[in-house]
Amino acid sequence: LRVVAPAARERVRGGGGVFASTEAEARRGQIVEEERAQDTCYDAMAMGEGSREKLRRVLAALEEFPLSTEAWGMLGHFYHYELLPDNYEDKACSEKALEMYERAIACARKLNPTWTEDRADELTWGVIENRPYLRTLAARTLAFRNIGRVDQAI
Repeated sequence: LRVVAPAARERVRGGGGVFASTEAEARRGQIVEEERAQDTCYDAMAMGEGSREKLRRVLAALEEFPLSTEAWGMLGHFYHYELLPDNYEDKACSEKALEMYERAIACARKLNPTWTEDRADELTWGVIENRPYLRTLAARTLAFRNIGRVDQAI
């Protein structure tokens, strides 16, 4: 992995202003592969629901950076909502999606050790780097509901 010190981040991302970072990134620096995987996921988000090319992009992001919270979350979304779009509450799809969401959460927590389940500090939506994790937490709740584990969804 290529890690760039926090002070050099602006140069790597092309300058143009101050960028927010997660607490962990502020300590460890930016992981270039993580940034590339995120860009690949952003490209995939613009593609049609359920398209093979979209799935290829998500898998390419995971190949680039296997700890990509966004990519694992998007893969979960694919199973949850795009594989059988007319039956998104399908139990088998929800179970597979839950597996992907759990991987996304584990990756996010590995990269950001303060993002524990019992964290007292708020993670705001306004910090873009928090969004893949927050999206995944919300999606996991719906997957729990779809497979009948409502107590874990709360």
